[in-house]
Amino acid sequence: MRPSGAKSSWVSYFESKSCETRWGEVAVDMPRELTTEMLEELRTQITSYFEAYYSALRNEIAGHDALYDSIPHYFKSSREVVTNFCRDGVVIVHKPAETGQDSYVFESVLDTRVEDVVARYIPTLPSGESVTIIDYSPYEDFGTFSLTEPLRQEENGRTYESEWTRMDIASWNNLGVWRDKHQARGLARNELRPYLEEP
Repeated sequence: MRPSGAKSSWVSYFESKSCETRWGEVAVDMPRELTTEMLEELRTQITSYFEAYYSALRNEIAGHDALYDSIPHYFKSSREVVTNFCRDGVVIVHKPAETGQDSYVFESVLDTRVEDVVARYIPTLPSGESVTIIDYSPYEDFGTFSLTEPLRQEENGRTYESEWTRMDIASWNNLGVWRDKHQARGLARNELRPYLEEP
C-alpha cells in the first residue's frame, strides 16, 4: 500500500517532465516514455473508478423502483468500458455490454492523437457529415471533459444516436481525474438526481 500522501509513479513522472518542457508540449512527448508499470497503474485506477461509478449508479436506480421508467436507457444495463491510451491523452468510451456483465478493455494507440480516436467513434450521417467533438492545436493541453449521454445528431427530420453511452477524455496532464472513487460515486448520484425527483 502506498503511504498516505505519496504520489503514484506516473504523477511523479509527469510533474518532473513538466519542469523540463515548455507549456503544452508535455501532452505530446510524455507517452513515449511510459513504462509498463505506469500503464498498469492507470488501468487499475480507471477500472476502480468506473466500478465505483457504476456500482453507485445501480444502487441509486435500485432504490427508486417507482421511477425506473423515467430514467434514461443509457444509465441502465451493463457496460463495456474501452480505454484508449493515445499519444496526447486518454479516451474512455462506454458501450452496452453484450455479455450482461461489465468489462474493461485497454488499448494502446500511442501513435494516434486523442481527437483522431474520438473521431472514430462519431457516427457519420447518411449525407456523409459528422460533428467534431474535440479540436485543438498539436501542442495544446485540452484538459478533461465528459459526454454523459449518447451523441445525437439530426438530419432530414431523423435523429441518429451513437452506440456509445458515455465518453470521458483527458490529456496526460489531467489523469488525476480518475483517482478518487468517492468522487465517482458522487458523480453517479448527481447525474441521476434530475430523474429521481418525485413529480
